[in-house]
Amino acid sequence: MKPDITAFGLGSLACILGAIALWACFGGISWAWIGRAAPVTLVVLGIVMLILSLKKNTRT
Repeated sequence: MKPDITAFGLGSLACILGAIALWACFGGISWAWIGRAAPVTLVVLGIVMLILSLKKNTRT
């Protein structure tokens, strides 16, 4: 079964945004730190989505 790449990407982003929102409700957020981590997170998520989109060549 092939994983749904779009659902993985959107689900990951939703979890990250939810975690940031929860963090904002219960404590102070260092927005400078979030500003540095956001691009890195998006790049890593993009790489994972590209890896998941590769077709596996299997011989049967």
